[in-house]
Amino acid sequence: MGRGGLGTGAKWGICIASTVVLIVTIGLLAGSWAVLTPQEYGIKYNRVTLTVDDETIHSAGRLYVGVGGSFFKFPKKLQYVEFSAANGNSLDVWSADGQQGE
Repeated sequence: MGRGGLGTGAKWGICIASTVVLIVTIGLLAGSWAVLTPQEYGIKYNRVTLTVDDETIHSAGRLYVGVGGSFFKFPKKLQYVEFSAANGNSLDVWSADGQQGE
């Protein structure tokens, strides 16, 4: 061992520790993404802090959710249907209690 330098064993220890930290960091970053299909909506949930981000509803894509994050997934089953009369006028409709709407 030279003056004031690290020995060979210490250099290998630093190299191994750096490699382990790099592998763990890559694993955490890779696990911080979630996928929503085009048929799903998602609300972000964090399993570490046990919190739900109820401010934003996410739709399809590969999204960053952070370490310990995931989505509560809901299907997109809502369909918009527009009814119109053949002559272009609107249809008259009534509710179950007899109230008329347009």
